[in-house]
Amino acid sequence: MRMGLRKIFCAVILAALFSFAASAGGAQVSPNEFIQGTCGENLRWTFDSDIGSLKISGTGDMYSYPSLWLVPWSRFAAIIRTINVAEGVTGIGGFAFSHCDRVETVALPESVTSVGNRAFCECQALEEVIFGGGLVSIGSHAFESCPSLVSAELPEGLLSIGEGALRSCASLT
Repeated sequence: MRMGLRKIFCAVILAALFSFAASAGGAQVSPNEFIQGTCGENLRWTFDSDIGSLKISGTGDMYSYPSLWLVPWSRFAAIIRTINVAEGVTGIGGFAFSHCDRVETVALPESVTSVGNRAFCECQALEEVIFGGGLVSIGSHAFESCPSLVSAELPEGLLSIGEGALRSCASLT
């Protein structure tokens, strides 16, 4: 009897592990799926799975997330191709777009005054960041480990750049 319970227990554990491993390979998104939520007191996010587009709209600062895994769209990070931050957004939250590996270009509007800690870290394909003239601060490690980054012209009004903000951006000259 005891041996039978062990086998059943092991089978249940293995089934759970295989189920987890199968779903961990990336976001499971249906075609034409349109996902949305809030990411700041007056900000909304929308994700269009057909084109891999993430849009942040509204007014004010984004929430700053203490971890990549707490960002509401983190399960789509591997399939996000474009990030559109609308005029009116004033702050990019910590970890907001980290590990968005397919994004190549990001243009931040004039209204963005701050980019949070690790906001774009580990974006493997990110080649260009276009900052709006209103940017005043860039947080620690904001663009760290973006190996494809070749262009990031900093605006004249920038007052502070956090430690390691552009660390390990080997292509940046």
